[in-house]
Formats: sequence, C-alpha cells, structure tokens
Amino acid sequence: MTAPTPRDLAAVKAALRALMPEGWAWSRRPDLLRLRMLEPLAEELADAEADAISIIRQVADPREAVELLPAFERVLGPDTCGRDGLDLGTQDRQRVAHQRWTNRGGASIAYFEGLAAKLGVTIQIEESVPTVCGGAQCGDELTPEDEIFVWTVHLPFDREIIPECGVTQCGDPMGEFVPSLVECVIRSLAPDHTDVVFSYHEAA
Repeated sequence: MTAPTPRDLAAVKAALRALMPEGWAWSRRPDLLRLRMLEPLAEELADAEADAISIIRQVADPREAVELLPAFERVLGPDTCGRDGLDLGTQDRQRVAHQRWTNRGGASIAYFEGLAAKLGVTIQIEESVPTVCGGAQCGDELTPEDEIFVWTVHLPFDREIIPECGVTQCGDPMGEFVPSLVECVIRSLAPDHTDVVFSYHEAA
C-alpha cells in the first residue's frame, strides 16, 4: 500500500482558484482581496491533507507509526519477551511492532536472520557441524556429536550502560551489559531441538 504524496500549498491555492467562477468580473489578479482570502483556507486544506496522508502511511506500516504506534501495541497485546515493559525509544518500539506485526513464522537460518534485520540488527547464524572421521582435516576444530544442533548467533554489541559521575549511585554496577532485543525473540521462536548461543562482537 503506497500512500499518495500530499500537495504543497501552491498546488492547493491553484486548485481553489480554479474553482472560482469565470468571467470578466472575476479577475485572477493576485492582489485582489477575494484571492488573498483563499490563502488561510488553502493552508488549512494543505495541513489537513498532509495529516491524512501521514495517517495512511502509519496504518500501512508500524515503522512509520507515531500517533498510531500505541494502537499497534494495544492490538498486538503483551509481548512474550517483555519488550513492551522496557523503556525503549520510538524507533525501537516501531521495530518491535513491525517485527511482531509481520511475523509469519519459520525454522530456517535465513528466516531468523531476516527477523533480526526487522529489529535493526545484522546477525549471522553458524550451525555446528560435528567432526566426522575421514571428513575432518588437520587444523579443523573438533566438534562433538552432541553439538550438532547448536546455533551460534553472531551479533554486534551495541548497548551498554556506562557509569556516569554524578549519576551513578553507591551500590550501582560499574557498567552493565544490555542484551540485544533479538535474544529473547530468537530463543522463543527457535526450533525446539536447537540450542542457541549468542556471541557478541564490537559493532563495525
């Protein structure tokens, strides 16, 4: 669904002028009072048109929603990962709503990498391959057979609570690691036979 582009003020004024009667008594000179009286009406119409198109865009995509974002969250209901209880910014809330709104399910690695992308996180999932006699080469890492269903999710480390002078109080931790929003989502949706491990690295 593609929303139309709102008309600018000049286009609305021109459309209103085109609706005026024609004839010698209805001059189109811009300095006439009746034409200047159209300007406030044109401004109101242009603003109303822009607001209406903004609402259309918000209805079509949670990532565009601002005024309608609470409505998306209310319809989606409580988040099983508890992200609706976190103090998230508008952009993160939009991403979470979009991920939940468009989720159709899946079990492939590509599905989970795409799911993370909807939350604004680039991940790579590495599937463990057990070492097989005759197939392994010198220097390969030895992987036991019981790790066949281990998924290692590589993702950037991008959120950390840093202690601040004058803000941190006695008893507060000296820095705190904040897990990515994708952790709980992947753990809750991953196939039951998989064991998911998260490996963080510095963001590029």
